[in-house]
Amino acid sequence: MSGNAIRFYLDGNEYDSPENWRDINVEISLDNTSQIVAIDYTTELVWHGSAYSYLYNKAINDNCGLVNVRIEIDADNVTHNTNGVIFLSGLTFDETKAKATGKIEDDAYSARIQNNTSTQVFFGSQTSKNGVAINHVPVSRSVFKPSDGVYYTDYVQGVTPFRAFEFLIDWMTDKTVNVKSDYFETGAGANYLITTAANLQTLGFNANAPTFSFRQLYNTMRALFNIGMGFKQLPDAFGELKPTVVIEQLDFFRNTNDQVIIDDVHTTELSFVQDLLYGRIQIGGEITQVYSCDNGNTNCNAFTNVFWYGFDSEVYPISGTCNRDTALDLTVDSKFVIDTNTIQDIIEFDSQAHNKKAILIEIFDGSLLASMSDPLELSTVQRWYNGALTNRNVVARYIDYLNNSISVYGLNTVNNQFNVTKTGVYQFQECLVQTPAWVYSGTMPFDTGTPLPQYINNDCFDLATNRFVPTFEGIFKFEFQYTAEDDVLPATCPISGGANVIYWQLQIKQYNASGVFITDHVSPSMSSSAGFSGTFVWTTTYISMDDGDYLEMHAKANMALPPATHQNAFGIINGTWRTIEAYTVEVQGETATGTKATPKVTATNAHLPMDTVFGYLNDTTKTIRLSNQYIGNRDGHVERVSVNLYTGQSEISINHG
Repeated sequence: MSGNAIRFYLDGNEYDSPENWRDINVEISLDNTSQIVAIDYTTELVWHGSAYSYLYNKAINDNCGLVNVRIEIDADNVTHNTNGVIFLSGLTFDETKAKATGKIEDDAYSARIQNNTSTQVFFGSQTSKNGVAINHVPVSRSVFKPSDGVYYTDYVQGVTPFRAFEFLIDWMTDKTVNVKSDYFETGAGANYLITTAANLQTLGFNANAPTFSFRQLYNTMRALFNIGMGFKQLPDAFGELKPTVVIEQLDFFRNTNDQVIIDDVHTTELSFVQDLLYGRIQIGGEITQVYSCDNGNTNCNAFTNVFWYGFDSEVYPISGTCNRDTALDLTVDSKFVIDTNTIQDIIEFDSQAHNKKAILIEIFDGSLLASMSDPLELSTVQRWYNGALTNRNVVARYIDYLNNSISVYGLNTVNNQFNVTKTGVYQFQECLVQTPAWVYSGTMPFDTGTPLPQYINNDCFDLATNRFVPTFEGIFKFEFQYTAEDDVLPATCPISGGANVIYWQLQIKQYNASGVFITDHVSPSMSSSAGFSGTFVWTTTYISMDDGDYLEMHAKANMALPPATHQNAFGIINGTWRTIEAYTVEVQGETATGTKATPKVTATNAHLPMDTVFGYLNDTTKTIRLSNQYIGNRDGHVERVSVNLYTGQSEISINHG
């Protein structure tokens, strides 16, 4: 078979071609997990003669060095060029036979980036990995206190995702590779700030730059925004073609008008990408629970643990019969914080638990202000950071790419309602003690008799245990109306001693499904002089409950004067406990998905002209069209393309819907 003329240049000079130069193969492939298209020169080349001498002598003096490779291919009266590198440490030298064996790496991802993706990079660095001058471009934005919604006058400094990608690629590649991203530079992805806990704690000073790796940044952005990565050769500021990393949302790669057209393919084979037939979605990350701010002394502002609507680590099943035991992993890397309660704990309570993490903050479009949102849309406004990054909104960016449906969730306001009453006196079993000590009640009982103003739906209140156990997790607000008296007399505790002041508080105790105490929800402190009888109403704040949590009503009381001179009792009469608001997260139906899913693979063999090959090597973001009389025009994106650069013979697989 006739082929193309190929020449090899090492560091700008032509040398003897490798003995197996006719076998040189380049492969472009998609990693369906990372959504990265990479280029790989798969052939182990064997160098002799002048090439061996050059490589051997350079390796002796610098075994960690690299050699720039330019391959020139003459085909159809046109000369095509492709560039790569040889890592000298990756070569094997047969000193007896004077031959060197090893691969060429592409000059962008494989050679410069892939080998450094896990390296933690400090954004305060002034030089690249190998000493080239670089710098990151910081920006300043205004953040707010979630407890009251007031923006601070001092700004926090950080870096945008685009500048973070740019800085990391500059650091890894010594500024030999550019980055392009319309989504992160000017689109919706530009409206974010990456900063540190220290910067949030010392607003206005901002002495701390973040530290994280390219892998941590890319995986987090991929999970949150459904991005992919490809490569182009694009002109730099001087008009010279330069390898360029392209990072965009997946729609960009699936809907581009730039296309490689391969007509009249002889045979095609249809199969399925098993890795894309997901059985579940894993999403979310580490959060600070609503009752855990300030070391558990203060409630956080946001109910971020609420299923689907928050940021918590969760798993959603995917319907269908053809799914596999694989997960679409959308979890946030532990290096990054997106949870609004964690940000609040850092800003308002000086939490030191996240000092080594990077904090991601959504910014209002076109402004300098951190975005403030209310994802649950409750009657009381919540002030959340990162409303666009809740699990619900992240899934929305992927829903059309799933091959099957997932359940859709909503906040139901009808279920888990109750109204129960304790008729008569609920008397503490002990005499009161002097403040600051307390006498605590047991679980307050509620009646089962009729007729009472008693209502229970969904079996959410267990009258046998006197517990509220919602049938779905959610957010609830309650009212407790009651009469309080201190003249209800157990035989052991008569009232004596004259004037006194009685203090009391109601307590709703929250436990998890295993009976482990979580927190108290406590009423304002009440007081009255001895001999009183009065009617009171306590309306709670919102209470967030996970699946299996339950609530019990309790009380505590004490008195101003000592029991040695005063004896007083305390009781609650005709207490009525009811639901005011209930927002439970429930499955509301199935959503149609899969309009952009590409689980099918069409494979073929073809002979490609070099202008087609190099057109694609220079822009792997293009889609591919295969056509013949049997399949018509079939458009997709690369699964794998393997091309022999001498013959043009190719194996082509595309993903499509």
